[in-house]
Amino acid sequence: MRALFFVEHFWPYIGGVETVTAQLLPLLAERGHELVVVTDREDDSLAEYELFGRVPVRRLPFMRALRERDLELLAQTRATMSEIVRGHRPDLIHAHVAGPGAYFLPGPEVAPMIVSLHNVWPTLELGSGQALFARVIGRAAWLTACSEHTLASFLSAAPELGERSSVIHNGLDATFEGEPPDPPAGPPVLLCSGRVVASKGMDVAIDAFAAVVRDHPDARLLIAGDGAERAALVARADSLGLSERVDLLGWVSPTRVHELVACASLVVIPSRCEPFGLVALEAGLMARPVIATNVGGLPEVVEDGVTGVLVEPDDAAATAHAISRLLGDPVCARAMGWAGRARMLERFTAGRHADEWDALYARVGAGRDPHTGPGS
Repeated sequence: MRALFFVEHFWPYIGGVETVTAQLLPLLAERGHELVVVTDREDDSLAEYELFGRVPVRRLPFMRALRERDLELLAQTRATMSEIVRGHRPDLIHAHVAGPGAYFLPGPEVAPMIVSLHNVWPTLELGSGQALFARVIGRAAWLTACSEHTLASFLSAAPELGERSSVIHNGLDATFEGEPPDPPAGPPVLLCSGRVVASKGMDVAIDAFAAVVRDHPDARLLIAGDGAERAALVARADSLGLSERVDLLGWVSPTRVHELVACASLVVIPSRCEPFGLVALEAGLMARPVIATNVGGLPEVVEDGVTGVLVEPDDAAATAHAISRLLGDPVCARAMGWAGRARMLERFTAGRHADEWDALYARVGAGRDPHTGPGS
């Protein structure tokens, strides 16, 4: 199957979608699919063309052309997209879109299109952007969502999409040497990882930590990630007298995230909204229990009372209580961590993720209904 893989941001940008797609593409190539990635070239230091493993990557100035309203650049970019389509002759278009870059997608006459949804409806501000997104999903042959919650959000706004939609949960590479180590002996370490923005609720984690240190005065809180709320979090920790116990590490590489999880006693995900919750898979891979909010797709990843504890968003007291309970019961914490690892390896591996996409590509590319059985 020849597929044009359209994603607004791609490696080396790092986020949930970027991490998942970077792991998915080589596995699809191994399964015999001929892929070409088309993505934005926001940074001129990135090559216009390169290979990601065996997969060609083409970077076009989508956002610059739109932002600057440069008619010549818009025309050139659309012409280059048409050239890529003619050269690749895709049997299928797989579009990961949530923004104005969708303007450059080929029309439905080129090939059937799968649109992958990674956020809840509406993903765009009202106006022309949302109208564009509505047109994209309206012409899609099939839609997928990364969680039941995300799909339900779309179906509540557009129930007619239910007949051509399904959920494909994200997966994570589970390959590493040996089994994950137990948490290091010594003072407990809590880890938050993700973009440092309001929706991730890192401020709630700091407030909860202020209560945790009363029972565990030697505990530390690590926050891995960067973003607009960093200065506010530094000030918050300082105002609570936690400057020496809260470490804001800034941006860290995916490899470094694995290392931080391995050094943590447990992982805290205090998000106010979360379409899926890839950090919960990182925790499960390393057999660490999770304290997470009962929002979005997180309850589909974290099994409350089995692989971790779910609390309500913005509830620092409940978050602190759950953290202190697990820190005070290392046997229970260890059992939850290993249950999380078993759940991750059963349901959320990158291989399983690729197998589901492989099957969907075959059926949509052949014009068959993905809801029907083999051979239908």
